[in-house]
Amino acid sequence: MDASDAPRPKVDTVPELSAKATIARSVADMLDEVKVKLVVAWTQSGNTARLLSKVRVDVPILSLCPDPLTARQLSLNYGTISICQPVLASYEEWVKRVEEIVEDNRWATKGEHLLLMPPAELLAANTIGALILHTVS
Repeated sequence: MDASDAPRPKVDTVPELSAKATIARSVADMLDEVKVKLVVAWTQSGNTARLLSKVRVDVPILSLCPDPLTARQLSLNYGTISICQPVLASYEEWVKRVEEIVEDNRWATKGEHLLLMPPAELLAANTIGALILHTVS
């Protein structure tokens, strides 16, 4: 039995985070089918990374957040590597920075896949969030 056969833990959370908890669980299920090197999640408050950690995704979680204290706290969560990173001006700049971080730390190489959860403010209008399967270039 591999990790993908194990039942996912239920994510108990406050009602305000139930949508994010559902997304985290969906990410974990998606990773059973799609091979990625790591999940890169932007988070302001840390909730996204904490919820991904709670569902025990099978790959490392790279949490990028603007607050140094939150970044340090997130590093204590299961499977989470956290880096303090300010929001950049565009989605393209954000992806470029993600690739730099990932390649500098040898967490992924050219041609490997990452699952990106970028800052909502860098996405199209009326978009709350996104899951993007990205190939390192």
